[in-house]
Amino acid sequence: MFLATESPPIKLISSDIERLSSLAETASNANPHVAEFLTGEIKRATLVTAAEAIDAVTMYSWVEFRYDLTGRVKKVQLVVPAEANINQGKISVMTSIGAALVGLSEGQSIAWRTSLGARRGLTVLKVYRPSSSDERMRSDQDADRTMRMKTEITGAQPQETEFTDLFSANQTGMGAGPYSSAVHGWWYPFLWR
Repeated sequence: MFLATESPPIKLISSDIERLSSLAETASNANPHVAEFLTGEIKRATLVTAAEAIDAVTMYSWVEFRYDLTGRVKKVQLVVPAEANINQGKISVMTSIGAALVGLSEGQSIAWRTSLGARRGLTVLKVYRPSSSDERMRSDQDADRTMRMKTEITGAQPQETEFTDLFSANQTGMGAGPYSSAVHGWWYPFLWR
């Protein structure tokens, strides 16, 4: 279990709450510690408009943060597990760092304990917002990837309309590559720590 030891107020937009809730639910068996931590963050968040979240870390934001224990600064983009690629600076929201970053605003810090009891902490230095066209495109891709992930993890068959979306996404090549499965998306970023 991850235990937030310092929990600053966080802001989430409605589309992120829906997306993150779905991801946490889907990952509850495969990655229960991070899923539980993320669910707690969602529950304590204040729902705001996109305009009110201008300095907050949202999905697909680029964020510059500092590790509090080492002082090392990193710049990463917060993405869904299927898009995680450490070589491109894209970290999954389903990692402890990704779950800790979501909803924080510039200047805020958060500290937590990992499942092994190690203390972790970070401070957000700067948030770079994605363009609105990127957010719309990513939102559509996100829905397709989330449905594929649910199918991969649970073995459940998608509903007919969802199947149509999945088929269309596969025909356009979305999801192809080494980070297309939920397994790669969840495990690869853990090597980054």
